[in-house]
Amino acid sequence: MEICKTVGIIFLILYSFLYLRFLIKTEKPIKQFFVNSLVSGWFWVVLNLTAFLTKLYLPLNLYTLLSVGFGGIPFCLFLSFFRGFFV
Repeated sequence: MEICKTVGIIFLILYSFLYLRFLIKTEKPIKQFFVNSLVSGWFWVVLNLTAFLTKLYLPLNLYTLLSVGFGGIPFCLFLSFFRGFFV
């Protein structure tokens, strides 16, 4: 289980670096950030609405809200992957 935490932390650091570089290179970084957050929020809602079919859900807490808001769809998929395979 410690390997999963280490991989998660490494993924978070790499993703944060790449995401910040992407936001710096875009013309409208604030707009891009909010659109990415809204799309990932909808993905989170759809994932939880289809939980009765997939048996996979992400609970609503501060950790998931911040990670889905700041990390976007890739981080939401990352959380789903860890939730589905390691929990």
